[in-house]
Amino acid sequence: MGAFSAATLYGWVTPLLPHFLSPESVIPMTHIEASWMISFTQFANMITPIPAGLMADRFGRKPMILVSAPLFTLGWCIILYYKTYFSLLVARSVQGAAVGIVFTVVPVYLGEIASTGSRGGITSLFFIFQWLGYLFEYCTGPFLSFTNFTLLTLAPTVLYFLLVWVQPESPFYYLMKGNKQDAYTSLKWFRGSSDEEEIAQELERMRLNVEEDQAKETTWKDVIATPTDRKALYLMLFAGSLRILSGTMPLVAYATQNFKITSDLVVAPKYITMVLGAVLVMGACLSFFTLDLIGRRSLIIISSLASSVSLFVAGMYYFLESKT
Repeated sequence: MGAFSAATLYGWVTPLLPHFLSPESVIPMTHIEASWMISFTQFANMITPIPAGLMADRFGRKPMILVSAPLFTLGWCIILYYKTYFSLLVARSVQGAAVGIVFTVVPVYLGEIASTGSRGGITSLFFIFQWLGYLFEYCTGPFLSFTNFTLLTLAPTVLYFLLVWVQPESPFYYLMKGNKQDAYTSLKWFRGSSDEEEIAQELERMRLNVEEDQAKETTWKDVIATPTDRKALYLMLFAGSLRILSGTMPLVAYATQNFKITSDLVVAPKYITMVLGAVLVMGACLSFFTLDLIGRRSLIIISSLASSVSLFVAGMYYFLESKT
């Protein structure tokens, strides 16, 4: 639900963008102001990940995840009660900070509570829920008023908080703090198993991993200490930059607006946007079922090639349309 709540923040803009740019807008803005409003979340999103990671080790994964939910809710409340462009920027900055926490701490939490065999699938679920958040916004926004749509978007953040509240802390974190009994209780809750011997064996393996990690005195210099570490860092930076620069964020934010200015459409732009959301969800589901079958590297290559072809075709279409 953290990924879902984060995605609603970005998907909320898409059905409302034509309204924001119209003279009858609740919050009037120009095209330039709209572009700043869409991207403003990224400023806070760049700041919070490192502090969130450090505080997750100090205070726990669960408390940090819980902190993100009120930030989302606060942002929606600001938007509902202060319908000005400046307040919208403030709200989205607050929510951008929450997104940074979610995308830093939640994957760590999921990785620590997942069993070895299901870790890849659970990680994929995180992104499935992310695209489900977009689809939710695409399918509800065109049929609701600004206030009702924002209230509906606020609702998942409350559910997110309640679901995280009832879950225990990561057993890995408990072991980091030397609390073996709570770690055992937590692991037993997540596994839902009554086989105490099996749980004890898994907990012991987890304890050995924790002790091995804590025995290593790591610093930021270790990231670039060896050629292998540097290569891993470069690959990570390249893959992350490629994902962001591939146009995903502008595509999903401006989808309805782009379809609206596209000529010769036989279907209303809002419905095409819904189809786009459904395709994104299906792509995430496809990776969920094929991740362990064909491997991470193969999926990245296939995805990159398909994205390149799609962007080239779309770019050529809009280029030719503007010239003819």
